[in-house]
Amino acid sequence: MRFTYKKMMIVLGLAMVLVGATERQAEAWGSVPRGVELEAPHIAFSPFGIGGAAGFRVNIPLVTRGLLPRFPDALHFGVGADLYYIGYEDAYGLGLGVPLVVQWNLYFTRVFSLYLEAGINVWFHEGYFRGRPIFFSPSWLMGAIGFRFRLSSRVALQLRLGSPYSSFGVSFQI
Repeated sequence: MRFTYKKMMIVLGLAMVLVGATERQAEAWGSVPRGVELEAPHIAFSPFGIGGAAGFRVNIPLVTRGLLPRFPDALHFGVGADLYYIGYEDAYGLGLGVPLVVQWNLYFTRVFSLYLEAGINVWFHEGYFRGRPIFFSPSWLMGAIGFRFRLSSRVALQLRLGSPYSSFGVSFQI
């Protein structure tokens, strides 16, 4: 994916807004939810196999306040599992992806938050379950931007746009 001038300006503008925030603005913005987040189920859309996957994630808080002064943000470590129906050597079967990501959450309001995530997806290809060696490809580096819309203090809808897949799902604060 190319990093264009327009994208760079959007990221720079967002950074300027966040760094220039006042204490009063931070109080008006959303609060950081406490505890572990379970994202289950989510449906992923990818260009591999039949074009989809289903899975879950568990996001564990590492830092709940403090990456940005005067702004509600949090850093999470996420681990999960995604089942794909994918081809290997002219045969189709189940593949398993295990995403390991770091997720930086920015809470703009009590309803809306945005997150950036980066990591790897440890990949067990369909052939692995038929006695073939494990297949891991550097193309499975992960990166995404996500949006979370809280329906209540414990339930939210999530939309993730990224690589190697984009997904939609429901998350629960536990």
